Amino acid sequence: MTRLLPVVAVAVALLSPGRCQERTATHVTVTDHGSSVYDPPDNRVVHTREIAFTSGQTSYSLSFAETHIKDDAGKETIQGATVGIECRTGGKGQGWYPGDTFRVLADGMDLHRASSNWSSIRTLSQGEKGLVEAVLDHPKATVVIRFALLPGQEEIDCLIHLQPKAAVESMEVRMSCYPAFFTAWNKRRGDRWAATPVRSIEEPREPDLNMDAKEWKHVVQQTDLDPPKEWWVFYYDKHFNSPAGKGSGVCGLVVNAVELARSRLEVSDYEIGTTLIARSCSSPLHFSLWQRNVQDYEAPLKEFSSIAEDTNKRLSDRHLFSPSSLVAFDAAAELKSLQELEEAKINTGELRRMLEATTQRVKARGASPPESWLTTEAAALSAIADYRRALWKSRRQLPHGLRILALEGAHFQEWKLTEAAALLSPAAAVDTSHFSVSWQGDRLTSFPATEEEMMQYDSVALINVSAVPLREQGQKLLKWFVANGGGLIVFGGFYAFGGGEYAGTALEELLPVVVNGPFDVLRLSSPSPIVNGDKVGDLKPPVWKAPAMVMWLQYLPPKPGAIVPLKVRTAQGDKPFLVLGRFGQGKVAALAGTVYGNPPAGKTEFWNCPEWPAYLASVVRWVCGR
Repeated sequence: MTRLLPVVAVAVALLSPGRCQERTATHVTVTDHGSSVYDPPDNRVVHTREIAFTSGQTSYSLSFAETHIKDDAGKETIQGATVGIECRTGGKGQGWYPGDTFRVLADGMDLHRASSNWSSIRTLSQGEKGLVEAVLDHPKATVVIRFALLPGQEEIDCLIHLQPKAAVESMEVRMSCYPAFFTAWNKRRGDRWAATPVRSIEEPREPDLNMDAKEWKHVVQQTDLDPPKEWWVFYYDKHFNSPAGKGSGVCGLVVNAVELARSRLEVSDYEIGTTLIARSCSSPLHFSLWQRNVQDYEAPLKEFSSIAEDTNKRLSDRHLFSPSSLVAFDAAAELKSLQELEEAKINTGELRRMLEATTQRVKARGASPPESWLTTEAAALSAIADYRRALWKSRRQLPHGLRILALEGAHFQEWKLTEAAALLSPAAAVDTSHFSVSWQGDRLTSFPATEEEMMQYDSVALINVSAVPLREQGQKLLKWFVANGGGLIVFGGFYAFGGGEYAGTALEELLPVVVNGPFDVLRLSSPSPIVNGDKVGDLKPPVWKAPAMVMWLQYLPPKPGAIVPLKVRTAQGDKPFLVLGRFGQGKVAALAGTVYGNPPAGKTEFWNCPEWPAYLASVVRWVCGR
């Protein structure tokens, strides 16, 4: 759809990379940029999903791809799945291969090739820890892969856990990196090196090396490593990682050596390949990938041994790849929360039973051996989620200051949500996320990734925001939030409802209105006043001192059972302005009015009427169940 209006712009300044400056970062943001399809002029169709980690100046992008083969009838067959990791800190550089960083093999069989697919990709945590899980499904085995990033961290940590569907004797991980430049691909000779704690390994080179040669003989040198002594590797190119070089990007690998049986390097003038052979097929394998997009290699090489030491200590923490909700679970603190509810005369008998069962699940996870770690963790996380949902519902019965998450699109100020929130008693807190549109697509600066984060809020406000940046995970999370008692207010505009591509999404299911096509914002033939409609309990209708005028209106027919407390009196009859409804245990408000247009002299647009903020505050109170 063609975008017609200016939107909220978000400027991001990329500073030069460096380890020390990252220490100021206090949180990690995980952004799911959703799926896209690339259909080249052959029989392939490539489905991709991109998820970004951001912490301070550190930026990594995860790319999950599935290649489908399309027959003459248009039927697609999955031919394989890949995962790529791209470091974007400090600008673009070459290091770990962003299209296909590593592959998992079982008994020598590449599990990323024929018949494999990404059965699940989800964000487990953000904030104090960024954590993403991807599950690769193959007829021979299921592979659980997790990626973790902590605030102030320059490396991205990886976990791989193989879950065989039949007997498996060996598991290995094969990695690809191209430090500084793609060399042979661009017909430019490089000078590849790999350093370990005890030695440096260079690519095999012919006598009288000509660095300017466009063609040369490619030779690969394979070297077996000694894991206890060579548990980290630093990859670089002496020719291109230099002031006169043509590329940037040095990279490194740190492995939890006790989990390795063997490892080897394959150094060539093009790719440097690394193979990790696990000591056990049933236990997780932990490692970290590091990259710095700079031309110089000497300073980072001197620093890398210290980086590797810190990383190795972190990899030994069994909680590193666990969601924050599990790591932070404190039974004693939860018991105090129940006591507060009991003081308010709220029955906590069921909550106490759930807490006891949850505590036992968490303890069982802590005592489990590595091979059953993910299974016991799943049981603990499920118990925590059930308990948290029940606790959230009980706490909402207590008097408390409301908290709203506002997703702010174009012209959000005119709606005066902040002013309305300030009129509540006590004043409601408003957290904001900004919506923007550019050549990169529709984006939000942030959105909760888990139920735990959503339960901080009483309601969510979408102010002229499309459904696109919420992606499937965000839309399902919002649907869960409302179904379990949360509130939702959707404000009209060119990027909302039909123009916001709500049709056919989980978001549309929540709404008390029918979503039509993309061009559902209509200019009225003349400025029209807002009039009262259906009565709604204690939601008192506004008393306008002067007519509140609407110039542009969204066409939103109410669904059966919806309530229309405010309408717009047009020449064609009354049209809905505010529509209210319920979804599950929650309440939803849809505002068909828009903040577009200028009324004639002597008339006042509704959003500038002095009564508007107070009435909007009453709508917020109703949506939040107050």
